[in-house]
Amino acid sequence: MGAQGLMQVMPRYHQDKLPEGAAELAFFDPVLNVRIGTRILRDAIRRNGSLEAGLQQFAGALDDTEQRYASKVLAEKARLEAAAQRSRMREA
Repeated sequence: MGAQGLMQVMPRYHQDKLPEGAAELAFFDPVLNVRIGTRILRDAIRRNGSLEAGLQQFAGALDDTEQRYASKVLAEKARLEAAAQRSRMREA
């Protein structure tokens, strides 16, 4: 669909978020991509009223009543938090 970089930002919708004079492939710059992607996600969460709905909009899946994308992202977040917790416990 044309999404680019770590946060899979859609350039055709978010060119306005690039700094002035940014190169054509600016969305592939990891720092810039994450900065823009998190701004888009933050705005989606605020606009939709919840983390789950914001994630769904970010993925372009607002019509998915089962919220599969949000569920997948939150399950991965929980998995990573559990792994981090286990690592901290081993270090203690």
